[in-house]
Amino acid sequence: MPALGILELLALRGFDRTSRFKFVRHQDQRLDLQEIMRRGWFELYQSFQSKPKFDHCDYIISFSGMDGSRAKLHGVYRVGKRGPSLSMPFPADCPYTDWHQAGYHYELTRVPGYEDLCGRVVIEWGAAPIVWVQSGPKDKVVYEVLSQGQTLPVFKDYLDFTLTFDELCLLVNHHEHNADWRARLQAVAGIYLIVAATTGKQYVGSAGGAGGIWARWAEYATAGHGGNVYLKRLIAEDSAYPKAFRFSLLQIVPRSYSRQEVLRLEKRYKDKLGRLAVGLNGN
Repeated sequence: MPALGILELLALRGFDRTSRFKFVRHQDQRLDLQEIMRRGWFELYQSFQSKPKFDHCDYIISFSGMDGSRAKLHGVYRVGKRGPSLSMPFPADCPYTDWHQAGYHYELTRVPGYEDLCGRVVIEWGAAPIVWVQSGPKDKVVYEVLSQGQTLPVFKDYLDFTLTFDELCLLVNHHEHNADWRARLQAVAGIYLIVAATTGKQYVGSAGGAGGIWARWAEYATAGHGGNVYLKRLIAEDSAYPKAFRFSLLQIVPRSYSRQEVLRLEKRYKDKLGRLAVGLNGN
């Protein structure tokens, strides 16, 4: 059976394969694209270009780069007018002001009808991943379609990720599709950090026992606050929470560590960060 192509898949949702389009694979070593996506700036990011890459096409089929030569579908966009980048408004809360100096700005409008495929369809880009803009009509092979809820990258390293509250809930609520995350987080105890994104205040906590980090973080996914008085208060006072919480790990230890040993490590981090830094801790 011949391999399914991304154009075949999109055509089933109404995409016109005879239109002028380009494939776009975003992968920038200078930036954390995952964080840009979390903050809702991906569309802004791709609308600014240093060269007129999106000229002579009606649509771009946009992907985010993965390991090797694979790429994950982000959306189909209609290409509108091109203008000078400095003439376009720029959001005050976005720190990437150098995008505004890019030179060109494109009006890109997301085309509806492909929402359930975005973040799930993984393609094989081909032998030249460095060529990040490629013209059709040649199709690209669909490598896999991830299960609903399996939208996070494969787990790589304990100290090399930050999860939004929504991503944490996705992991917990769809744990059968994120078995690698569950297995790795269940396997260890450790010290974790919760940051209130809008204020910068931090909460340092610890987890151990049979369920490891996973069991403790599942409590946050359920209620948002994990039983902590200060986090409860913040959620009650500010509607941005718990969605604005960010979760990461500071140190991992074997689950065989006693509760006293884990608490000693937790106190060490609180002492290092200082009282002002751990403003959401009660002790």
